[in-house]
Amino acid sequence: MSLEASGTIESTGLHRFTSYDELKEFIGAGNSVWLPYYRWSPYWYYPPGIGINPPFCSSWDLDADTGSVQVFGESLETVTDFSQTNVQVEGIDEADIVKTDGKYIYIAKQNRIIIVEAHPAEEARVLCELELEGDLQSLYISEDRLVVFENVFCDKTWEATIEEDNLEVEMAIPLHPYKTSVKVYDVTDRQEPILDHDVMVDGMYWNSRMVDNYVYVVVKEPPCSWEEEILLPKIRFGDTLLEVPLTEVLHAEKSDSSYQFATIVALDVNKGLEDTQALGYGIFLLESSTNMYVSPEDIYLTCAGYESDSNSWKTNVHRIHIDDGEMKYEATG
Repeated sequence: MSLEASGTIESTGLHRFTSYDELKEFIGAGNSVWLPYYRWSPYWYYPPGIGINPPFCSSWDLDADTGSVQVFGESLETVTDFSQTNVQVEGIDEADIVKTDGKYIYIAKQNRIIIVEAHPAEEARVLCELELEGDLQSLYISEDRLVVFENVFCDKTWEATIEEDNLEVEMAIPLHPYKTSVKVYDVTDRQEPILDHDVMVDGMYWNSRMVDNYVYVVVKEPPCSWEEEILLPKIRFGDTLLEVPLTEVLHAEKSDSSYQFATIVALDVNKGLEDTQALGYGIFLLESSTNMYVSPEDIYLTCAGYESDSNSWKTNVHRIHIDDGEMKYEATG
């Protein structure tokens, strides 16, 4: 079953692939393709239970003697005001590992989400803890919607026989080894959050922004080859698997740099899984993205590329127009 996306990116500058032969030729021109059984993988693997959050995400604690909540070593009884995450553009929220709405504090700690009632201070208490499967990256809070990002190691494998050192070896090969999970909880009742969205995207979480009620998340994955075919990233929206057609993948001009798939998903956090118009998407094959900037109307991705003819590096800036989940590629500079 396919999913009609509300905002498939249109091309006015980049190019569309017309065949898998064209895709393979493009990837093969100066670009490394990750074969799942290579000894050297572009992914960092983290053992279960080891998060990749900054160390200070563990600075939340509960004083067992007094019952008061401590955040960064300070009792909430001394807090009289609150601030939001520092952002580059006013009105464009950025994900963080600790968020507050003035009454509640939402904390991402390893594989757990902790919701603390912080006001009034003398009644501060932990309302609930959600234990998730993967490594939590960051979160947003928007009124009664809590948005959570995590990298999940995929244990689904293909059984295959390969030749290694002139020996045939049977192996279980993980394809798309990491997936990005985007979960949206209805936290109207902070003690019992309800899962409202569950989106899985092939690749690792890279960056995101929240504009009004839309979350725009960028997931990156190097090209993956299996049985002489290039595997395209997939998106799972609830129980629906979205396999993006090759003709909807946009790519830059050929260069001597390696490429990565950059999947951008736009998710309306106020709509439920049954509403297919809640999800927009676009997939790029670009040089490695280095930075992201978002204004109220546009997403800018910067990508560094090497030119062997001039023995120099250049930075391409890609602009994607956004409007309530609708996305349209508009310019490169």
